Amino acid sequence: MKSLLFGLITVLAFGLSSSVMAQGNKGGTPEERAQKQTEQMKTSLQLDEEQSAKVAELNLKYIKKRNHVRKDNSGDKEGMRAAMSQLNKERNAEFKEVLTEEQYQKFLKREEAMKKKRAQGKGKGMKK
Repeated sequence: MKSLLFGLITVLAFGLSSSVMAQGNKGGTPEERAQKQTEQMKTSLQLDEEQSAKVAELNLKYIKKRNHVRKDNSGDKEGMRAAMSQLNKERNAEFKEVLTEEQYQKFLKREEAMKKKRAQGKGKGMKK
């Protein structure tokens, strides 16, 4: 009975620590997240190799910048929102230089759809 209880406690502790670690890393390292984002864009926008390389650099650059904004503005939602908005404008301007007009329009539509999806997800779950 004691070994069963000990085993159960061990499993629960491992599960909780894994959950906390996953929440702290938000989808992997910046490099992993940039690679995943680039692969999705490569497929959905049909990027060539040159575009893919440039998009990968931009994705990594802006993921790192977003991480800094989150860190620097923790607790200041309005400051973070303004900084993120500015980063998005800068990122979009750089993407516009890399993508064709058709690809860029697809990119903007995809961004808008994701924005709506995130907005729908707000308010669900536990309140803080």
